[in-house]
Amino acid sequence: TRRSSDLLKNAVTEWLAGEGYRLEYIVHKAFHDAGLNVVMSNHIETPEGKWREIDVTAFQQIESKNSQPTLVRVLCECKYSQDKPWLLMYSGLQTHLWADWVSLPQSPRLRDLSPHIIDYEDQLRKSWHFAERQSIAHSLVQAFKKDNRDFAFDSLRKIANAAWDYVEAPDRHGATAALLTIPCLIVEAPLFWSWYDHDKGCFAVKEVQFGRLSWSGARGGTMIDVVHLDAASDYAAAIKNTFAIVLDVLQQLDERF
Repeated sequence: TRRSSDLLKNAVTEWLAGEGYRLEYIVHKAFHDAGLNVVMSNHIETPEGKWREIDVTAFQQIESKNSQPTLVRVLCECKYSQDKPWLLMYSGLQTHLWADWVSLPQSPRLRDLSPHIIDYEDQLRKSWHFAERQSIAHSLVQAFKKDNRDFAFDSLRKIANAAWDYVEAPDRHGATAALLTIPCLIVEAPLFWSWYDHDKGCFAVKEVQFGRLSWSGARGGTMIDVVHLDAASDYAAAIKNTFAIVLDVLQQLDERF
């Protein structure tokens, strides 16, 4: 009947809202509105030949003088955790251009060029990802957990490993490409910056829209962005600016070497 059909549609709508799929659509729209190439439910091949699904990816590409594509991509894992806030834990780590650069997953060709990246410091500093005097978190935790599962650790491990798998897959298959990725977690619950105030002998927290994390759980250190859903549009604009600057730098490096 019409009534039962309406009830079913309402139930499905409520279920979709509760599962967090809304996050992926909002992030997709933010990247699209920023003028980036964007795809939902992309898949990354693991070294074992399995496929890992990524919620949202956005990218830009140029052709190099060697006819090999040079591509920068952000890989986003969207996390719906309702009332469980996320905490970026800080202990004094600050930005460092070379360390920040090599901590972004990149293909072997780009890693070979890393020693020369300092030559482009003035240019790279104009992007949020390489700006001076930024604080970098060392860990991400989720507050008010009701079980022993480390949801934050699992999320970081998935997106970091996916980013490394992506940049290394062409090399495993004998193809050539210059690839750089920015792993990102998009969260819907409140996001806080947290540190221990030694003078007061207690923790301090402040709510933020996005931040960066140097996570040691993958390849000895991987830079990961953590972004609140409300800041998706601002983050998309920052990503677009970073892409433009990084691609210009990579093109100059390609012409030199």
